[in-house]
Amino acid sequence: MRQQTIQSRLKPGRVRLPFNPAPLGASLLMVLLGCSVGGGEEHFENNWGTLTEGPPFLGFETDDEVAVLRLAAPRVASFALRGTVPLPKGVFPRSDGSSPFVVRDSMGNLSEAQVEIVSRYANDNDGADVVEVLAAVARPSGALPGDRIEYTVIWSPHVPAAPRITSAVEQLLETPDSLVLRTRDVFGHSYTADLLADLRNSEPIELKVKRAGPVANQVRTFENLEPAPPVAGGTGTLPHMMGVHAYITTWRDEDFISLDLRIHNGHDGGQAATDQDDPLGKLYFDDLELVVPGGWTLFQAYPTPSTGTPYAVAGSKIWPIVAPIGGGKLHMLPRQAMFHRRFVLCRVGSEARASSTLFEEGLGFCSSGLGTEGVERLSWWNQLTPRYYPQNVRLPDFSYQESRTTSRTHLKDRFEATREAITSGIYVPNETIWPIVYPAMGWAHPWGPKPGGMHGGAEINFWDGFKTAWSASNEGYRRFQINHRMVTERHPTALYDFHGDAHKLEAWVQPGQNGDYLPVYLFMIPWLSLGDPFGFGNTPSFQRNAVAAQGRQPDYEGNLAGFQHIDSEHLIRATRSAKVLTWLGNDAISKDDLRLQAEISRSSFSFFKQSEAGAVISTGAARIVQHIEEFGAGDGIPMDRGPGWLIDTAATAYAIESPAWRAKMRPWFEKVVALVEDGQSDCMGAIMSVPKTAHFNGEYRVLQSISEAILQNALWSVRSTVFEGASPTLEARLANILTKSTGAMIGPLGWNTGEGQPNFYTALGPFDQNLPAFCNFVPSGGTELTDSVQTWSGFYWGYLITRDPFYLYRATQMAQAAGTLLYPGSLTSRGVGMDPHGGDLENRIAILSLIQDLSLDG
Repeated sequence: MRQQTIQSRLKPGRVRLPFNPAPLGASLLMVLLGCSVGGGEEHFENNWGTLTEGPPFLGFETDDEVAVLRLAAPRVASFALRGTVPLPKGVFPRSDGSSPFVVRDSMGNLSEAQVEIVSRYANDNDGADVVEVLAAVARPSGALPGDRIEYTVIWSPHVPAAPRITSAVEQLLETPDSLVLRTRDVFGHSYTADLLADLRNSEPIELKVKRAGPVANQVRTFENLEPAPPVAGGTGTLPHMMGVHAYITTWRDEDFISLDLRIHNGHDGGQAATDQDDPLGKLYFDDLELVVPGGWTLFQAYPTPSTGTPYAVAGSKIWPIVAPIGGGKLHMLPRQAMFHRRFVLCRVGSEARASSTLFEEGLGFCSSGLGTEGVERLSWWNQLTPRYYPQNVRLPDFSYQESRTTSRTHLKDRFEATREAITSGIYVPNETIWPIVYPAMGWAHPWGPKPGGMHGGAEINFWDGFKTAWSASNEGYRRFQINHRMVTERHPTALYDFHGDAHKLEAWVQPGQNGDYLPVYLFMIPWLSLGDPFGFGNTPSFQRNAVAAQGRQPDYEGNLAGFQHIDSEHLIRATRSAKVLTWLGNDAISKDDLRLQAEISRSSFSFFKQSEAGAVISTGAARIVQHIEEFGAGDGIPMDRGPGWLIDTAATAYAIESPAWRAKMRPWFEKVVALVEDGQSDCMGAIMSVPKTAHFNGEYRVLQSISEAILQNALWSVRSTVFEGASPTLEARLANILTKSTGAMIGPLGWNTGEGQPNFYTALGPFDQNLPAFCNFVPSGGTELTDSVQTWSGFYWGYLITRDPFYLYRATQMAQAAGTLLYPGSLTSRGVGMDPHGGDLENRIAILSLIQDLSLDG
């Protein structure tokens, strides 16, 4: 047999240990099996040893089975298969420009594969760590729609074929005004945008290539809806209406295109020489229609009550994306609001193939297992490729909990209930669709309650989408599409420049006598009372005044205006679905949305002062720098879950963005590391230390364990995604930070021995920050509550860095104390924590994976 090329021939998802677990190991395994064990810390023995590493990746050989993609058989006989696969270092891209894979079906037929980068290793020279594989394939003979089928990804480097589109699609793309978006204002003036203009003109700045190959080609264009024609005066036109990004995908030999649209009201006013990027403030419009040539049909993934009935005019077909309300009322688009829609546009006769693509029927999911050579296939479960999310953790196997079939059934039920909610627009109280708690409001159907800082642990998840990936669920993936759409509609943070590019901090930095400063007060959205460089406070009001005078505001205006953006302390609620759609679907809208949120996060947590006089945002990094200068280093800092999620979002975008964008971001991450190093408590190990009036009668500055856990999660992501393999020095510095922080959580000061969990709040020093912090003690009564929901990952980070088995001992204690089982068994105690809406599995992925790694073969 030829030399093994990937890793030692282990059972999927296992690591061999060079010893037998002794007392601690036996206790932990008993807890995992649901058995009761006694004993306390006095029984602890340090004899776990360390995880062993498999042999290094030696490269693929021709015809090696690299991965397998599994899915439900589509309704159509042939289709474009696509799916994401994690890779070892140095596999793709190839220096010769070749495509490395082909795809083999169950009949042995081969199809060449197109490969696209989803995310990258920290060191740009190591290439992609996750790719999307696309291939034009046939449904296996005898397979019926819905049957479970699979396709094998084979190593076979080849010169990729040229793209090929049909004459009908070519004519559509090359004809001016063949795809026009239009709207009308309060005075009935029209505004239009030719969505294909950038593509026809090969506009070098606004045309962004998202996919390019023989199977699928995708570009993003940007246009404003401009007045047609402009009209001056008090009843005239605005300089423009909404901005629109169009994501246009052509498919090999198909008479349809995929068309995704993002509509936004977040122009940043950065170009003084033009009014085409001027902000508009609250915007009113009558309708939003897509005009297409006759003979073409439009399908929408999730039509809503605001979707109108198509009609024909002069050889064109008009598709109301947002239909008029009626009764003279107008729709309202708040400042910085945005929404997106997913469509396919097809020639008559291609409806079935187009709708199959729209409904993601060709989306496959990589799966674990052994190839023909007995080598573990690449997947999220392979220890060689633990590349899911910026934390880069190997996903656990969930077969201890339920079968894949059962998992898919549960995911399908939730998807169908959620789809019914959005397509009907009606809110009916139902735990299955929680937290949808409002009906549709015109073009919008917001996800969740109105407060942007809704309390509770619901959807505060370190990981999502793992059951979708594990069970290969189309419906699971599509529910995240709906969540992404509905969250976007309640999170008005759009901020785009003249060319439709996301906000960039560099564009707003100003030189000053005391150094550069950033006159932008961003708390995810601008705090206009402190500064307004964008001009949001000085927008044209004559159309708003006319709407008010005529009483044409929509009935839903007050309700929709009441929805706050999701704040930094809960930002994961806005990014979680975009993460899933990125890692499992290489979704272009999601990737761009993550970049926007990352850019806003960097400006919100900026190291620049905000004025010549030295003003700083109270929640910015510069304020923490001032804190250290004022109160000294090594004493803890006012840094909590807010900066944690901002850093997490930036690390997420770093994983998926280009080397040029990463180079721009890297210095900010370096400053974050230095800031935490300087501020972290020398004595206690904690990062966070914030005076709190709501706890301990306002006597102390406090560590909150869930905030510390969120900071740890973010810093682990920075270590893994930004610096691992790229900067050993920064990697080691972050390891030191995490060792001290996680050690504080499991040590005698942060750990509640009686409850077997970390304290929720721990007093670290007097409320007066001029007084020294406590050192190696907590005063009597200086702890409140405990947590067993969001602090699980600390055991993983700490153990992986230090190999200290005490982390595993603490995990054993918490598993017993929480009254739930880690593995195997059902995580049934959904009431643990602050609310009854999950978070158990979503925050235990890392420790579950570690436990499975530490399980013995057989």
